[in-house]
Amino acid sequence: MGESFLDKIRERKGIIIQVVVAVAIAVVVSAVMVWQLATAKGGYDAAILGLEGDIARAGASINTLGTSLNTRMDGVEAIAENATSTVGTISAATTENTGAIETLQTRADSAEARITTVEAHNSPPEGYLTGNFSGNYTLHAKCDTAGNYTANINLVYLTPVIVGNTTQEDALQTFYGSINWTGVVPNYVCTTTYSGNTTTLGISKVSWNIGTFAMTANNETLVNIAPIGLNSTYSPNFAYIEVWPVLK
Repeated sequence: MGESFLDKIRERKGIIIQVVVAVAIAVVVSAVMVWQLATAKGGYDAAILGLEGDIARAGASINTLGTSLNTRMDGVEAIAENATSTVGTISAATTENTGAIETLQTRADSAEARITTVEAHNSPPEGYLTGNFSGNYTLHAKCDTAGNYTANINLVYLTPVIVGNTTQEDALQTFYGSINWTGVVPNYVCTTTYSGNTTTLGISKVSWNIGTFAMTANNETLVNIAPIGLNSTYSPNFAYIEVWPVLK
């Protein structure tokens, strides 16, 4: 590598000072010659004395100039050293920042790849119910990927039905005993509840699976759902549906 700016200043410091001093002496000598030419013979001695004083003063000025120049050169060296140190600090920081940016880019690429993978799996199926308990329900389902799906419907009773039972078994037997088993009755699953009173066991939710049905991508599919066999007095406070893809 070539010499640095600081090295060049240090190597030529003495030369620079010598050049400045030489120029100053040349100026003084020139002044002497001009004075000699302009001064009459009769004033030669007086002129010489004056010039000696001028030379003495010029010498003092040259010494002062040399000292000032030396001080300024030291200042330049200090500035150069600080500049070199600053450049080194900036270079190190730049290298560190470059590494951090590369690490961040790697993480961003990884996150983007994961997002792409998640998007490739498409959105889960969606579904909601319309209708009511007495007039049957209709499932409105939609998906991003064509295939076979299934759904669970849930009837929720904020005030339990089939109350007045002392045991869970009594509550279940009372519920299933109230079903009209004529026709194809779904496999109802009951959730029992207990309030602490020995005669208040009841049913808080009735659920069943509606079987499988096919859906095409991005098209709404309608499925009729009838609570076959349930007592007409078992109208729920609300109902909701859960739609799931069927494993192949």
